[in-house]
Amino acid sequence: MTGIRFGVSSAEEGELALDHFNGFHDGFVRRIEIVSRDRFEEIGVQTADGVYDVTVDFAHYNYRDGDGPFHPVDQVVEARFSDVEDIHVDLAREYLGSPIMALYIETEQRRRDLLPDREDCLALLWGRQRYVEEERRYEFRKERLFTFSRAVFRER
Repeated sequence: MTGIRFGVSSAEEGELALDHFNGFHDGFVRRIEIVSRDRFEEIGVQTADGVYDVTVDFAHYNYRDGDGPFHPVDQVVEARFSDVEDIHVDLAREYLGSPIMALYIETEQRRRDLLPDREDCLALLWGRQRYVEEERRYEFRKERLFTFSRAVFRER
């Protein structure tokens, strides 16, 4: 790995990272990997707490200076998210051809282990244009992808 690295454990740190990468405007998800932390303890006994680690490679081009007025088109930013829960990644056809308009990192609260207690966490959201076929128009949607506790964004 080379290039800039941002550790994110607060909305403020998230804003700094996203500002550097221009909110990933006009980028797209090249790869997403979701790895469960569930495990077998012994035969018939497993730990299944619904917590994941997620890695996303964002293909992106418009944040680093290039030759003349253009930016290099081969930029990939790897983002690793820890303690991920509440995953909902909508890759429906209505978003086909629509790049990321912006990513957001916001502070939220989530339930822990199905208990009524809540904990502070961060949420990754993305804004994209969704095509509404019946009305032959696009509408902007800002949707939460998942919650997490910390992340690292790295240029590759």
